[in-house]
Amino acid sequence: MMLWPLYFDIRRSRSEGRRVPKSAAVPSPNLDDLARTTRSLGIRVKREADCSHPKRPWAKEGRLWVSTSDVKRTLGDDMKKEGLMLHVGKAWREQVVDQRKDEREQERSAKKQQSRRLRQNQRRSSQARNKSGKRKRRR
Repeated sequence: MMLWPLYFDIRRSRSEGRRVPKSAAVPSPNLDDLARTTRSLGIRVKREADCSHPKRPWAKEGRLWVSTSDVKRTLGDDMKKEGLMLHVGKAWREQVVDQRKDEREQERSAKKQQSRRLRQNQRRSSQARNKSGKRKRRR
C-alpha cells in the first residue's frame, strides 16, 4: 500500500486529494512525520522522498510504501487502505495536538519566568534607590 502526505492535509478538499476526514487530518503534513507516525503504530515502511503525486506533479512531497503484512498483523486481517489511513491520521493528529499543548505550556512558563524576573529587577532597583539615600514614598 502507498500513502502520500497529501492524503492527510487539512487545507486540501477531498477533490484536491485529501482522503481522510478533517478530524484525522493535520496541517502541513510531511513525509518524515508520516513515516514516524506509521512506525509508531508498529508498521514497517519504505520512504521514497523524490516522488510526486499524480494530482500534483510539480510538488516532490514523497510517498510511503507500507507493509501490507504488518498492517494485517497490527491492525487486523480485514483492515483496508481507508481504515489504515484513518488509523494513521488519528494517531498523527493526536501527536500534533499533544505537541501544540507542550509548546503552549512552554510559552506560558517562559512568560511567567520573564514576568517574575521583571518584578525581581524592579524590587532590586527600588531597594537600591532606597539605600542610596532617597526617601521612600508613603502610600
